[in-house]
Order: sequence, then structure tokens, then C-alpha cells
Amino acid sequence: MKTGKFVLIVIAFVVILFGGYYFLNYNPQKVSAKLDLSNYEPDSSYQAGFEARNLGFAKSNFQYEIAGQLFNSLTETVPANATKQSFYPMTKLSSTGSVVKWSLKNREENKVRIKAVWDAYGKIIQEASEVHRIPSHIILGIIAVEHDDSVSVKDSAFASSGIYLGLAQISLSTAKDSVLRYPTIGWITKAQLKPFSDKGLIKNNTIILTKSDLLKPDINIHACAATLSGLAFKYGFINTYRWIFAYNRGEGRMLNDGTQDLKMDELVKYYRKVPRHLVGANYITNILGPNGSVDIIFNDLNIQS
Repeated sequence: MKTGKFVLIVIAFVVILFGGYYFLNYNPQKVSAKLDLSNYEPDSSYQAGFEARNLGFAKSNFQYEIAGQLFNSLTETVPANATKQSFYPMTKLSSTGSVVKWSLKNREENKVRIKAVWDAYGKIIQEASEVHRIPSHIILGIIAVEHDDSVSVKDSAFASSGIYLGLAQISLSTAKDSVLRYPTIGWITKAQLKPFSDKGLIKNNTIILTKSDLLKPDINIHACAATLSGLAFKYGFINTYRWIFAYNRGEGRMLNDGTQDLKMDELVKYYRKVPRHLVGANYITNILGPNGSVDIIFNDLNIQS
């Protein structure tokens, strides 16, 4: 009987000892997972789409208006009755809300702020654009909207508002998804993992990512671009507004609501009627709308991919 009690005491002591060690060393910010890259092959359909996207970015994209409807073309073959317009803004809808930062009134101020971001991080953004095949003006446009006005451009790179981190205000779970799950389902290629492996975040097929990593501008921007790349594959490369909305509201929001096939203005109007997702509707127009970040980037600052 005494022997049994002794054994139980020893077991309890060992459990407490190891439990205490685990508790003291547990880091909830650390994400570690296995990824078998030795036999990694991206989905063939993704590869085809990836090449098509490369081709699309290599050409000029012109926008025309025909009888009130917008017509996009990757060639100069345009209907005779079409009137050429600037490619951006992509929608005629503007932001709404009590505080409208992305308006004509704020355009000059936003232009200065966007240029400051570009001057500080343009090289990294261009690199991420090339690696992940997302236009640099889209990456910059998102960062411009996510940027916290209350701090300097330099300080915002290391800012954390709860679970959202750095320049692109990306969460650890979203970044983790991009570098762990997206490659395994063929949404991003093996080459797109190189920025993470070069920083020592992939070792022996183990990917390690922390919140501290995401507060580093280069890792943050690459995580943002990799996420956009996967979402672009999911929702279609030419449906820019859909994967921008998904970046803000989550990968599955449109699928859950059955809104994934709505045109851009329809999507914006739909979610403006849903209070908890109003921010997502305005997120689209803040980036792609009149006086939005991409409009300023493309037409005022002439920053193109």
C-alpha cells in the first residue's frame, strides 16, 4: 500500500515538474509546424494561373467606359464607341462614415503619407511584388490604408494593435496560414517560401514564426504579399477587390455569405448594409475607389508594378 502511494507521489512530482517547465517556457507567440518540402509540387492548375498572372502583369491594362459600363482590356483592341479612362479608380464609389480619410479633401495629405511609406519600404515592396506576383501598388495601397496615422511611418512598422501587427497589420494566424497551409494546397509556390527560409524561419522542413518576426518590415510585407497571392488564386487574379476584401474580412467571409460572385460595387453596397462588415466594404473603396490609396499611387505618384 505504501509502495503504491510512493509511486503515485513520484508520478505526481514528475507531472508537476514537467508541467511547470512547460508553463514557464511556453511561448503563445511561437508557431512551429512541419512542412514536407522534399516532395513539394504545387498544383498544376495554380502553376498555369501563376504564369497567366505573370503575363497579365507584363501587359498594360486599360480601362474604358462603354454606355456607362466599364470594360477592361489587356490589349489595344477596343470597341469603336469606347472612351479611354485612367485605369484607377476601379470603382466610382467613395468611402462612407463619420470620418472619411480617403476623400478629395485628404488627397494631398494622403499623398505625402503614402510617399513616406514608399520611400522607407519601397525596395522591400518591389521585392515582395516580384516574388509573390502581386502588383506593388496594391501592396503599398494596403499598407497605406493599414498605416496608423498616430505614429510615424518608421514606428508603425513595429506597431501592434492587439493581434494585428506591423505595416500590413497582419495577424500571426493569417501569416501562419500563408506559409504553412497555402503551399500544401498549391496556392503559393515553393519559391515564395524563400524570403522566410532566407531569414532562418524554415529549418529542416520546420517553419517557425513569432509575433516578433512579423514586426520586422521585410517579414511583414512578404507575409502580406504571400497572403494576397493565395487569396488571389482562390478568388481569381483579376478579381482584385475580392481578395482585398478577403484580406480584411477573412478568407471565407464571401463564401459563408454567398457573395463571392458579386461585382465590386454590388459587394460594397451589400456589406455596407451589414454593420459588422461595413469596415470591409469601405476597405475596398479606401484602396480601389476615387481618392483611394491606389488611385493616388497610380495617378499622382506614378508608382506602377
